Amino acid sequence: MVKNENCVLKYKKDLCSEINIIANFIVVLKYLIYYCQIKNKEAILPNLRLKSQKFTNYMMQFKAIAILLIVILFSFKQSTAQNDAKIKFGAISMPDAQMKIYPMDSTAEAVVLVDKGDIRFDYDVNGERGFLIIAEYHTRLKILKKSALDRATIKIPYFDIGGGKSEYIVNFEGMTFNEENGQLSRTAVQKSNIFEEKITTNYYNKKITFPNVKEGSIIEYKYQLVSSMKVIDKPRTWYFQGNIPFKRSELNISIPNIFYYKLMMGGYLPLAENINGREITDMGVNSLHDIPSTTYHFVVKDAPAFRNEAYITTSEDYISKIAFELSSIMLPNEPVQNFTESWEHIDKTLLENENFCLRLKHTNFIKDVIPLISLKKDTLEKVKFAYQFINSQFEWNGEKGIYCNELKKVYENKKGTATDLNMLYIALLRAVDIDANPVILSTRSHGRIEKEHALLDRFNYTVAHIQMNGQEWLVDVTNPYNKLGVLPEDCLNGIGRLISRKKSRFVTISPLEKYQEMRMFDVSIKDNKINGKYNYLGGGYVASNFREKLKEVGQDKFIANIKKELSEWDISNVLFEEIENVDENIKMSYLFSSEQENSEADIIYFNPMLLDSKVDTNPFKSLRREYPVDFAKPVEVSFYLNLTIPPGYVVAEVPKNISVSLPNNEGKFTYISSISDGKLQVTSKINIKKIFYLSEEYDKLRQFYDKIVEKHSEQVVLKKK
Repeated sequence: MVKNENCVLKYKKDLCSEINIIANFIVVLKYLIYYCQIKNKEAILPNLRLKSQKFTNYMMQFKAIAILLIVILFSFKQSTAQNDAKIKFGAISMPDAQMKIYPMDSTAEAVVLVDKGDIRFDYDVNGERGFLIIAEYHTRLKILKKSALDRATIKIPYFDIGGGKSEYIVNFEGMTFNEENGQLSRTAVQKSNIFEEKITTNYYNKKITFPNVKEGSIIEYKYQLVSSMKVIDKPRTWYFQGNIPFKRSELNISIPNIFYYKLMMGGYLPLAENINGREITDMGVNSLHDIPSTTYHFVVKDAPAFRNEAYITTSEDYISKIAFELSSIMLPNEPVQNFTESWEHIDKTLLENENFCLRLKHTNFIKDVIPLISLKKDTLEKVKFAYQFINSQFEWNGEKGIYCNELKKVYENKKGTATDLNMLYIALLRAVDIDANPVILSTRSHGRIEKEHALLDRFNYTVAHIQMNGQEWLVDVTNPYNKLGVLPEDCLNGIGRLISRKKSRFVTISPLEKYQEMRMFDVSIKDNKINGKYNYLGGGYVASNFREKLKEVGQDKFIANIKKELSEWDISNVLFEEIENVDENIKMSYLFSSEQENSEADIIYFNPMLLDSKVDTNPFKSLRREYPVDFAKPVEVSFYLNLTIPPGYVVAEVPKNISVSLPNNEGKFTYISSISDGKLQVTSKINIKKIFYLSEEYDKLRQFYDKIVEKHSEQVVLKKK
């Protein structure tokens, strides 16, 4: 029950907190009485045939259990009260106020000392908002460095659609604390510090700027966010971790047993506390008095700052959090409302959805193209022709999402979303009797799909699945620089769901190409000057990225960028080959020269990893890593140097040959140098076959790259005879 007066909400919460233990005990008491009854039917009144001694034994057992339960319940209440006292608003400890550096992360610019959420459900008996989710948030944050001063401005997002379909923020309280000469000063947030910010038509931010914030300040705030379940049917995802350390993150939620949610834990941090319980909830409606509720208490302590390290998908796949999905609503005397999705239900929904598969039924507008495709001899040629037709005639507008616009309009406008264009491609193939169907997936930037949770909103992209000559192909037509069957790198995210009237199922999404590049140098040294020719070959994802960038900026600017990045070298005669032919590797060549400033007359120091060929930084800097490494595709990088030894010089020092392998031959690095016929040859090869490494495999991978960085930094020394 929710009234307009905020004090009623607070009174009700406090009252429920005090009586819950009594209510819980009464419930347990009832179960115990029932237990004693069924243990011996003779004990049920008024049938009094139970022997006196037997009855006494049962009652003694009952009494002992009841006393034990009272002790446990009141102990739990006392424990909860102690936890609440520890994080009372405004109770700033002097050690926190005087903290200069966070002991667990000396680099942190700020630290969240407390982040607490208390979530419950209620009903708006006096209004039109229906069931409500009431979330009380409490945050305390320490500013350690000047770079964190912008964290003193917070934004609280909320929806306001009107007509009872809204969220609103109440009981906001904010304070800035500063330690001065052993004393704690307080500066409260005033109305003048609070602003409303419109983001979209129905989406707003409440923006609060805390006063008197400086290096060393603590800001603390709390508020209630009241959400109508007409617009938000689940609590917001709770994050135990952020881009700065969290000392303590706590979530408490009480869910009445008329709402059933899937609780989905994510991330790699352990829970310090994980307690489930029971309590009684009164929503103020006749049929919703004394509703049993399930309570959850989660705590994570000393969470490190989450940092976007190399080779991950999106932070949402790794950061520690808990998300909620509504499964069902079971109101008294009403049919159960099921929201739980199964994969079969999702399949059926999409097959019958007018904005998805049903779009493929209305394709008369493509009849002029069909004869052109039909002229091709075999299935592969038809598939290629349709692919090239879409790539050459249509433009992707950059938008994702799994639902499809009217294909006739897409065809007329020559532009559409990724799903629009791929569904149009499927329509073309179906028109010439090729088995083609949509596959929905989630891009790497959107997050992984978990088979355990059938959730349609986890998908944000559609590609085409083609059954051809006994093989399965996955095709995306949004990028004209990719070969047929090469998906965008952002689509390489494990699995997708094939939607087909024959049989829908999961399909594995594997990279068809590698990250592949080859660098070849022919070099000579004369008069302390390096001269050479550079040949570059890019394949797979390197080639498509190269072509896309070249097309985007044009050749002149592309060449200018090369010269800018390699400013210590003179670059000339830049040539490109196979720019348009996506089935071939891209090629580039140019001449280069540079003075050797670090060389003496009799000694020449020379790093053979010329231009930008050197791996000079290990992408895996951290000694430990909690989450996996995901390369998305295999890596194959080759380097070849052919140096003509200048007349009158000999090779005095050369890097030693080395071969380093990852376990199970999952990757290999070789560095080989040799001298023959007055020439020095140096070869470096990096080959990574396995694309996914667990955290326990991380150390081997880090050491592998350490060896590459070390070897690529070594020099050749030439001396005069």
